[in-house]
Amino acid sequence: MTTFVAYSQLPLAGALTGSEIFSMTQGTTSVGTTYSTLNAYYSSLTTTLTNKTISGASNTLTNIPNSALSNNSITVAGKTIALGGSQALAASDLSNGVTGSGSIVLATAPTLGVTTVTHLVGNSATPTAAAGTGAGTSPTLTVAGTDSGFKLTVVTGTSPTANGVVATITFSSVFAAAPVPSVAEGNAITASITSAACPFITTTTSTLVLTANATALTASTTYVWYFQLVG
Repeated sequence: MTTFVAYSQLPLAGALTGSEIFSMTQGTTSVGTTYSTLNAYYSSLTTTLTNKTISGASNTLTNIPNSALSNNSITVAGKTIALGGSQALAASDLSNGVTGSGSIVLATAPTLGVTTVTHLVGNSATPTAAAGTGAGTSPTLTVAGTDSGFKLTVVTGTSPTANGVVATITFSSVFAAAPVPSVAEGNAITASITSAACPFITTTTSTLVLTANATALTASTTYVWYFQLVG
């Protein structure tokens, strides 16, 4: 049996440095050891912690198996998925009711025939707009909506140019292929543009470009277009 009987050379305040000498009695023999030696010995022992709080900010826990966790899986569309695991979902799984935020990647893209929906609602961020010479000097451009459908308002500046870019819309997320746009005029002035002055539209996977025609748009005028894109 080892009994602590005295200590010496301990600092009066502050943390132990590891070099302090401890006097000990082991049986009938007096021996000396250091704090570092004792700490190394007790650190090597297996200890069961109870009533302890471990801060994740200052500790890193590794190699914890799912079996050691009380909550070790999640359920998506009726399928149990272990934490850190993955599960392929078929199109039919969506009928089980998938809700919440984030996204689900299907193993295979569903093939839909005739589908009836109440509304199609885009969930992307609002695309951005940059003016070109076709909108004149110091124009104002406003976009409201999402990548799949948005309203573009252009207040032309002075001296819009013919055949110049009116607006370049950059989508917040890239399409898989250049989307096909449908467009509608949003006010009377826009609807009355003649064919020679009617801007035309081109798209890439990341942009929609509205370009003036052979006749320039009118200066200091508000034009409004509604766009819907499929791609």
